Amino acid sequence: MWCYLPVASVAPLEACYFIDNVDYRRYCVALNSGLSSCDNLSTTLLRGECVLRYSLDSGNPGFCADITSDDVRDWCLLWNALNSGDGNLCDGIGNRDRVRFCKAVLDLNTSKCLECRDLDVEAFCLAAVGLEKADSSVCDLVSGRGSRDRCFILLSYWLGDDSLCSGLDDRDYIKLCTALSSSDLGSCRSISRTPWVDLCFSAVAYSMVDGDKGAEPWIWFMLESMY
Repeated sequence: MWCYLPVASVAPLEACYFIDNVDYRRYCVALNSGLSSCDNLSTTLLRGECVLRYSLDSGNPGFCADITSDDVRDWCLLWNALNSGDGNLCDGIGNRDRVRFCKAVLDLNTSKCLECRDLDVEAFCLAAVGLEKADSSVCDLVSGRGSRDRCFILLSYWLGDDSLCSGLDDRDYIKLCTALSSSDLGSCRSISRTPWVDLCFSAVAYSMVDGDKGAEPWIWFMLESMY
């Protein structure tokens, strides 16, 4: 069963203020301020992601129709499908790889993930199946090195297994993985790629929530932007 961090408590406001990037900081604050606050965000992508989060929190896939970004609307339908187990929502997704992702996770079928042409989607799909099966070995099936690292980062976070961080190839990914698994904002400062530091702060901020860790799609959006 996929669970999601509730919008109202997704990140403490004090964690939001660690984020230097104005857009990321406003996004963080918007998730504590109600659905209408999404309209105040400066980019189409962030507005869409904000609506996506409220859609998941309310269990209302109808909100996805209000998202103008085709990519984010696809992800909104996909996450709602996984959260509800409603495979019919997969058929409303425009991108064929994401349709494969959606059906692969519902069927727990890694072979469907391997049909994806986009290596990032393949990796995310395998990580999602790995979460359902509590099996990190699925990441060894990932074709691309960077995508493989991201698969292990996600499963380290989702499964609460920081030992998975040690097997990563990229040193900055190791630092990000460690920061996420320990919810340690300070660890982000040791990342050598300057643009990644804010991304790390943002990812860790959204992981700081009481209760069980859920499948956090926004972390993946940021990891995708790193390459």
